[in-house]
Amino acid sequence: MGLQTARLKGLNEADAHLLALREKERCLQEDVRQGERGVSEAERQCADIAAQLQQAQAAVGAHDLEVKALEERIYRLKSQRLACQTNKEYQTLSSEIASIGTDIRRMDDQGLALLGAVDQVEARAKEAAARLAAVRAEQAAAQARASAGQDAVRSEISAAETARATHLPGLDAEVLDRYERLLRSRGGTAVAAAIDRVCQGCFTKLSPQVVSLLLSDRDLVTCPSCSRILFVEGAAADAHRQAPSAT
Repeated sequence: MGLQTARLKGLNEADAHLLALREKERCLQEDVRQGERGVSEAERQCADIAAQLQQAQAAVGAHDLEVKALEERIYRLKSQRLACQTNKEYQTLSSEIASIGTDIRRMDDQGLALLGAVDQVEARAKEAAARLAAVRAEQAAAQARASAGQDAVRSEISAAETARATHLPGLDAEVLDRYERLLRSRGGTAVAAAIDRVCQGCFTKLSPQVVSLLLSDRDLVTCPSCSRILFVEGAAADAHRQAPSAT
């Protein structure tokens, strides 16, 4: 293969390695963000249940105040009944006292239901708090693992960037610019092997003319389909030379 193609091949291998390392770093960062989202969701659930508990407790408090008001009403009515002058007045007050007593007994049942609801929400609140504690602990451990992993990956990236720089000397500026455009538009693969007369970048069969150019060691031969820079070497080159020229 031509000198420029050989340099670009090495550069693309270095870029592929860098791309893999950066994807690994991104995955580590995403794991941390996912853990943070899990903590946020657990916190939101705890806050929702806390609000529900507050509402349930407020309902119990309002109920108790209502019952207390009725009991005070009965107390006043009984005091009034002691001062009744006629049987009719006595019976009227007694009837009202009995009616309020019925209301209080009914409300006692409601109060038990409200207390039961508070107990249920309190149990859910404890479960949510336990889940939140567990999620936070797991997130802290995941964060520690990710930090260690990120430090290692960043060290690898730094070394890979240094290694990449060794492939740049000798490359024409125009060729490098062309390569960079291909790298961006072709998913990180700007240089592709030709094997069995097929471009390994887009898997399009190559014409005999393109194969002939490759075997002549001409520089910067490109795939007519995907525009990637092609190379052929070693056993693959021998196979191309031995294959029939017909398509």
